[in-house]
Amino acid sequence: MIQLTKDLWLKADDSCYIVGKLNTQCRKETQGGRKARGLNNPTYYTTMAQAVSGACARTLRQGVADGTITTLREFIREQEKLWAELKTLIAPLDSGEARQNAVGAIPTTPTGNYISQLQNSEREA
Repeated sequence: MIQLTKDLWLKADDSCYIVGKLNTQCRKETQGGRKARGLNNPTYYTTMAQAVSGACARTLRQGVADGTITTLREFIREQEKLWAELKTLIAPLDSGEARQNAVGAIPTTPTGNYISQLQNSEREA
């Protein structure tokens, strides 16, 4: 597992990346004898860049929900701070340097939305 923010962790399975809060109370024995930790309130993403961006949005949303962010200025300041930290982590992922599969990554926008073949050809023209 990879720690993305103070409270959010990332793990992966055969088909997706999973972001959530580490469940420290519920541990189960795995076949190898190690204790596996699960994630509370998981969210699922198809690419690493989407998972990191989602973790950023989730952290900001939680700050608003728990009252640590109470004004738009605070939100913007926290967003810029968090995004600056995470931006360096996902830059190689968004630029295409890191491939998500053997065939090649599907083109996405910086926000993680897929670009259709039509949109992609319009951008190249």
